[in-house]
Amino acid sequence: MQTYISLLRGINVAGKKKIHMAALKHLYEKLGLKEVKTYIQSGNVSFQSKNSNPHVLVKLIEKAIKQRYQFEVPVFIKTVKDFEDLIKNAPFKEDDTEESRYITFCSQTVNPDAWKVLEKFQGKTETFSIEGKEVYLYLPAGYSKSRLTNNFLEKKLKTVVTTRNWKTVKTLVELNS
Repeated sequence: MQTYISLLRGINVAGKKKIHMAALKHLYEKLGLKEVKTYIQSGNVSFQSKNSNPHVLVKLIEKAIKQRYQFEVPVFIKTVKDFEDLIKNAPFKEDDTEESRYITFCSQTVNPDAWKVLEKFQGKTETFSIEGKEVYLYLPAGYSKSRLTNNFLEKKLKTVVTTRNWKTVKTLVELNS
């Protein structure tokens, strides 16, 4: 059995796309997924599955959510090992405060041309590094004051994204250690 972490994009934000974590856990279990755990209300779920194809699991979960709630929710899935590697390979310094660090997960590898479009947004208050399907963000003023929101990045990168703070990323790994 492989242990995965799934991230749901845009649930329980400003009272929209409400999904209670207990109900989400039950939905995953009904799909045959094992050892299901949720973390906070933003749609972070770890689980085990015999299925070794994350793409198949994404489609399975997205379809089940659509059938149950009548709205679409993009789902991102990585293994716990993938998350461990993201933490280990983070481009920002260890002494950078965790409150300023984020990872944006992209549904596909970022096009190098999109990277060039984003370069002009680099600065003292917003620094980022694109690594494959992830954008590491360093935002000393905080995410709420940043231009690099999910909506902004989706427009510039032309892909669906979801962002998690560094504490959440680390906690999701710790929950499965």
